[in-house]
Parts: sequence; C-alpha cells; structure tokens
Amino acid sequence: MARSRIKIGSSCIWEAFLNRKAGFITMLFLLALLARFLFFLFYFHGQIPLAGDTGTYVVLAKALLGGEGFSTGGSPHAFRLPLYPIFLAVHYQVFGTSNRPIVVTQFLISSLVVVLIFLLARWSIGERAAYVASCMAMVHPNLLLWVPFVLTETLSLFLLIAAFYAFVRFSATSEWAVLGLGSLFLGLASLCRPEHVVFFLAVLLWLGLAQEKNRNRMSYVLLHSVVFLAVLSPWLIRNYLLHGRLILTTQTNSILTYSTIHWERFRDVGQMGIPHETNEAIVAFIVQCPTRYLGYLWDRFRIFWLMPFRFDYSLWHKILNISIYPILSNFAILFALFRWLQGKTNHKIFSLFFFLLGAKTLLIMFTIVDTWDIGRFHLPIDPLLIILIAYAVDVLVISRLRGC
Repeated sequence: MARSRIKIGSSCIWEAFLNRKAGFITMLFLLALLARFLFFLFYFHGQIPLAGDTGTYVVLAKALLGGEGFSTGGSPHAFRLPLYPIFLAVHYQVFGTSNRPIVVTQFLISSLVVVLIFLLARWSIGERAAYVASCMAMVHPNLLLWVPFVLTETLSLFLLIAAFYAFVRFSATSEWAVLGLGSLFLGLASLCRPEHVVFFLAVLLWLGLAQEKNRNRMSYVLLHSVVFLAVLSPWLIRNYLLHGRLILTTQTNSILTYSTIHWERFRDVGQMGIPHETNEAIVAFIVQCPTRYLGYLWDRFRIFWLMPFRFDYSLWHKILNISIYPILSNFAILFALFRWLQGKTNHKIFSLFFFLLGAKTLLIMFTIVDTWDIGRFHLPIDPLLIILIAYAVDVLVISRLRGC
C-alpha cells in the first residue's frame, strides 16, 4: 500500500514537472548539454577536433583584437564572413587564446538549439510531437558531431533555428515585431555562412504566396527585406568600397560559381580554353553538355537526400546514412506533404517548411563540390526533418496508441 502511494506520488510529481514548461525546458537543456559533453568525451576523446578552416577564423579574430581590422597578413579579407571571427575575438578577449572556452560556449549554444527545436515543434505540430522532436534532437548524430569544431556550424545553426522559430510564431500571431526578429536572426546567420541567404528568398516567397489572404502581405515582405538587408548592409558596403562590388563574400562571383562543379569530372571545360570556376565556364558547359549537366544536378539531388555521408566513412556514418536520411527523413517529408495536401496540417507553417526545404535542395544541387562531406551542409535543415519525423510518429504511432 505504501509502495503504491509512493509510486502514485512520484508519478504526480513527474507530471506536474512536465506541465511546468520552464521546468521541462530546463531539464531538456541540461540533458542536451550532458549528451554533448559525453559525445565529445567518448567520440573525440575530449580533444578538440582540427578543421582546415579553423586557422583562418583564428587569424581573423586575432587581427581584430590587434587593431588590424578584418584582415589576414595585413590585407583586407572578404573570403570569410565576419560574425564567427567576432565571436572568437570576444572569447579570446575574455578568456585568452585557448579554444576550450569556445567549445564550452558552443555546447551551451547547441543545447539551446534543442530547446528551440522543442518550441518550434510545439508551435507547429503540437505538444506530444514536440517531446518526440526534442528527444531526437538531443541525440541526433549530425547535431552532435559539429559542436566541438571551431567552425561556424553551431553558431549559425542556433541563429537559423531562432529565425525559423520566429517565423513560425509570426505565422500564428501575425506580430510585426516577431517577423522583424526572425529577419534579424536570419541576417546574422547569413553573416556566419553565405548560403543561408537562400532562406531569405524562401521566406520572401512564403510571405508573398502563403499569406495570400492577408492584406498586409506586401508590408510583411517589405519589413522582412528591410531588416535582413539592414543587418547585411555594413558588410556589403565595406566590401563594395574594397572590391567595387556589392558582394557577401569573395568566394563567389555568383550563385553558379560558388563551390560548384567538381572540375575533375568535367575536364572538357578546361579544354575549351575558358578559365575554371568562372561564369563563362559554367554557361559554356551547360550549353555544350546539357545532358551531362542535368545528370550532375540529379547526382547532387540524389546524394543530398539519400546519401549525405560518403560510404568510405566509418560504420557510424553508414548507419546514419541508411537509417536517418533515406528512410526516416524522406518518408516523413512525403507523409507531411500528403497530409498537407489533404488539409490536415497547419497550412502556413508547413508551407514555410516546404519552402525552406526546397530552397536548400536547389542550393545544394548547384553549389556543393563532390569531394566535400555534405553532412555539414545538411545541418541547417536537420531540425526541420526532425520535426517532420516527430509529426509522423505522433500521427501514426502515438495517436493510435492513445486511442487503444
């Protein structure tokens, strides 16, 4: 009798704790933080992994602290974007030049991403599915893998998901301030990684098309554009003064030439007498070899959605390939699309998800080199896929179990 009372009492305490959103969010944050620490400890053996791009970010951060401005070797730099070097410079100023405090901060930021995924899921698909999504996000391999790297991934993902959350809140509340906040976060994310600009265009289309019954939709489009461009404008103006062009990065002359065709596969482009990785080379190849170019785009699409990690990686990556991406993610997308077409989902929110997924797919098809690991470029949409998987689990499993 006493044991049953204890059991009933403990279950009541647990339910009360879950019902207190602040308590659950705190627990979720701490568990996510623990998962990231354990992954770092056992997978990376407590050592900060090395990455080729880290050196440039560190040099830029130290140049900022030394009063040299955003430069490398005394020359103005526009290849890397400014936000992550500023992030590093703040840490170096406060904690010294060790990278360990940076990794600790990224543990905290990544744990906040898990909380944001919970909030994003709760607003878009409901309470039950939000619990499923947060548990998945806590241990999702791709969300764990990049946290200890001194790279842009963790900070940019946090800003991006904060922006997505604000846009979802806006779709429910139509609050101007929330839309402006989402555009602000998206602008900051684009100052971490240039490819995030594609999400600005996706949201722009979403505001113009999915809000067709709202008489303020053009005002929303204008607000989104003004705030986003205001965030980017100091950097764009600085680059214009240095290079005579309004560019986000010197990595590219246009979206076509940003890390595009793997030229070893298309040696005939070089035989045309046209310099590699130029707009002229791209256009010449498309005109002269349209079938091969379409085949290339199909390869990019297939690899991005079916095989984000190459199979010459570890067994862990092979399991990730087979289980999460081609099976769960694609099934969840098709299931959500089917329910959306039936009118059984929140039209505005799921429209936003499909716009974002479509924009990222187009970007990947045009802008990823074959030799790179696509896993890190899949990272920005992994939270959306987690939410769609949680939605499918809720509808197909949890709802039916509760109905039994």
